[in-house]
Amino acid sequence: MAKSGLTHIDVGPELSRTEWESEETHELVHGTAFPGSPVERQLFYRDDQHLWYIYTGSAWVSLQATGSGDMTKAVYDTDDNGIVDNSEKLEGSTKAEVQDHTPKAHTLASHSTKAHTELTGVGADDHKGQKNSVELDTGDLQLAGDQATPGNNKVYGTTGVGVKGWKDDPAGGSGDMLKSVYDTDDDGVVDNSEQLEGSTKAQVQDHTPKAHTLASHSTKAHNELTGVGTDDHHAQVHDNADHSTNYASEADLTAHEAVETVPIHGSASAATASKLVHRDASGRAAVVNPAADSDIDTKGARNAAISTHAAAATAVHGVGGSTVESASGSQQKVDTHAALTVEGIHGSTDLATADKLMHRDSSARSKVADPAVDGDIDNRGARNTAIETHRTGATHTLDQPPASHGHSKHTALTLVDAIKDANLVFAPTASGWTEVLTGAGDVRQEPMRNVVEIDDDLVGSAFARAAAMGFNLGGNYGRINWDKEFYLIFNYAIYKTEASLVRRVQVWASSSTACKDLDAAGLGFRVENLAIVGESYGTARGSVSLGNIVVLTDPHYEMRQVVIRLDPDTPKVEFYLDGSLAASITNTDHVPSGVAASGCYLNHSITRPSSGAAGVASVFMQAKFWQEL
Repeated sequence: MAKSGLTHIDVGPELSRTEWESEETHELVHGTAFPGSPVERQLFYRDDQHLWYIYTGSAWVSLQATGSGDMTKAVYDTDDNGIVDNSEKLEGSTKAEVQDHTPKAHTLASHSTKAHTELTGVGADDHKGQKNSVELDTGDLQLAGDQATPGNNKVYGTTGVGVKGWKDDPAGGSGDMLKSVYDTDDDGVVDNSEQLEGSTKAQVQDHTPKAHTLASHSTKAHNELTGVGTDDHHAQVHDNADHSTNYASEADLTAHEAVETVPIHGSASAATASKLVHRDASGRAAVVNPAADSDIDTKGARNAAISTHAAAATAVHGVGGSTVESASGSQQKVDTHAALTVEGIHGSTDLATADKLMHRDSSARSKVADPAVDGDIDNRGARNTAIETHRTGATHTLDQPPASHGHSKHTALTLVDAIKDANLVFAPTASGWTEVLTGAGDVRQEPMRNVVEIDDDLVGSAFARAAAMGFNLGGNYGRINWDKEFYLIFNYAIYKTEASLVRRVQVWASSSTACKDLDAAGLGFRVENLAIVGESYGTARGSVSLGNIVVLTDPHYEMRQVVIRLDPDTPKVEFYLDGSLAASITNTDHVPSGVAASGCYLNHSITRPSSGAAGVASVFMQAKFWQEL
């Protein structure tokens, strides 16, 4: 094929001048695909594109002066090798996307330098005998004005006066790169580049691959994987059938775990060195007799040790001498020890000695150190010291009313101190009480008692009150200072009873004459039928059950001693019946405090909301007040 782009039609063995000059004996070198192995300055006409092309030595370039190029090699292909120097994407993928790929399976041989003979589909002489020009079947044919090296960016044509030859490309555009070279599939992305985002192919490939599993490799023999040792995959458990069958699959391991038959892994029930142990058909396994204390024992070794022990005649169980202690001899010693009653056994002593057993002395006494906590044993010295301290102390707090102190000498001293350190007042019952009666109610004031009663069987009430004065030293004498310890002490009884009756004894900061529960600061006591209830009021009323009045011979009922104690330090209100604490109210809202806001009164009342028996009464006797100064 000739460089001219023309080929001579075969007209026989001889060519006449007429045939040479005839256009019908020549035709263009053309086709729909570029010919293989072109040479520089070779021409070719593309039938499918209707364009002339010339081969520049590295690429086919259109000869049409269309000026359509909009890319310059000086920018995109500085080394003019037909491959752009850099691109934003590689086959449509960014650099990050190229790196973030699942590596294809490959063998060691796929990385090595290929010899020519290793290239698939290429014969040994396939690159030989190629020519770089258009060839004619007969002789050589050359274009007029043709040059061996016309240079780049040239087109073949004529001048304005018809001179033929290679001319500068008259294209109107400034681009010197064509899609036919750089983007042959016309998809807006160059076909190839020397770099991707500034990195060469080697640099892109030389990255830390993203994590991937063995499954991301295609079927490869284990020894073909680059940099992988023979045993590197032993710890992997997966279902890759392409691995060597020497490695168990997950199913194999699951099946293995379920195996319960023996022997397994070379186990044995006999005493065999360096073997796993399994039990025999009788559930037994054998080992060699132990050598170290932590070794598994055997029946034979154990029996031999017992026989040796049984045959020993001396130094058994810590007993020296030539013979072993007999069973009867041992028992005798135990019995003798158990019968010992002498002092000093096991180091006991009658003195107050730390960490020793205690025994009584010859007078049946024993000593202990002074007690430190409530549960410790007391001694006479500590008890006498406490009593003397109590007797001579500057102030006392009475935990029990004076009548509860049963020891004559100590009681007398306590009563004297109680009177000396406090304000003790006896409430008169014979006169001075204000009476408020409804229905058949009545009040009787006598030297030893104050009685409120309902004479007939009708609805009614009886209310009696007296001012409680002189309990606020340094302040208004008609008001009580609830911040001082305070006692209300009296004897009490009832005459007849019935379900609807309510009887009350109260001391409170209120001038009300109504028969009702406390609704102002104060202390109270009431009997509902036979039930005794204690009550107190601070900012709200609280109540507590105190038991019941006991029936003697109707209509008479037992008399009770009642003590109501206000302890402002705790604070609490305590209720004593017959010298014993019956109950307490400890809610601070229910305990009165401060100086009463108004005058205070002692009230005694009975009320019956429905008709009942005649002659029911409440009897209030020997009333006393005690308050610390």
